Amino acid sequence: MNGVSLTAPPRPVQAEVFGQLKSETGADWVSVIPYAFCFPGDPAVHFDVSRQWWGERTEGVSAQVRYARQHGMKVMIKPHVWVVHGGWIGDYSFEEEQDWQRWEEAYQRYILRYARLADSLDADLFCISTETERAVRERPAFWDKLIVEIRRVYDGPLTYAANWDNFDNIPFWDRLDYIGIDAYFPLLPNPEPSLVELKAAWLPYLQSVKAVQQKAGKPVLFTEYGYLSVPGSTWQTWKLENQLGELPADEAAQKLAYDALFQTFWPQEWFAGGFLWKWYLDHESRLNEHDRDYTPQGKAVLPLIRAWYNE
Repeated sequence: MNGVSLTAPPRPVQAEVFGQLKSETGADWVSVIPYAFCFPGDPAVHFDVSRQWWGERTEGVSAQVRYARQHGMKVMIKPHVWVVHGGWIGDYSFEEEQDWQRWEEAYQRYILRYARLADSLDADLFCISTETERAVRERPAFWDKLIVEIRRVYDGPLTYAANWDNFDNIPFWDRLDYIGIDAYFPLLPNPEPSLVELKAAWLPYLQSVKAVQQKAGKPVLFTEYGYLSVPGSTWQTWKLENQLGELPADEAAQKLAYDALFQTFWPQEWFAGGFLWKWYLDHESRLNEHDRDYTPQGKAVLPLIRAWYNE
């Protein structure tokens, strides 16, 4: 799967932008993300509401799937919950059983809404959740039930997007079709590593991923992967995100990081591919720090991506 993760546009886009995406990257898959949002400590899960961007709601998700199909691309639908006012969904947890139950009911409504949509649109892959680390660890019975319910309404393959630091602790890989990893593995703190050094730093992770793959007997998919265009982008990228305004742009660093990842994983026979993070279908929603952001659009790494994706 030579894929691209789409940033949901705030307003409708035309089908032609998918043709441009395909020609510039060589991608044959896209990841469409119907975002929900929540507030810290509140078990409610809000989705498909008017205040959300067009691309995050059912209307926009459906259109993006259709447009991708018109250009011969396959689609993964990948629900993701955003925590308002900061925080990470992987830390989401509750002290009271009644709050957990309310969250499970709300979350299941959200996921089944888009699982049914994925089935109606004949989406090629559905991701049951993204980086819900503590919920997976603390509520295992819920996920067993949820997978059964999803299978009842969607007949395609399933994955889950585990964060890079806990993909080896997911109890239900054997019940899905792909081992999904959001692959932001920290490699080296050196701001100017060499390709040889980066490939060497990948080896322990490669072995860890391979061990989980062999145990579960399922192919591995990078549900997200990518690098900022700044020095040191192969080390704790989630911290660098908060410093973009203070860092210089460095397209060479991004390109080198991609090269090491491609050379390490794409040749593995058990590796199913991945979805780079991220691609803007419009110009309006791009960050002010676009030249340092994750997107490869208009940057030095783009020919490298196209070469690997066209192999």
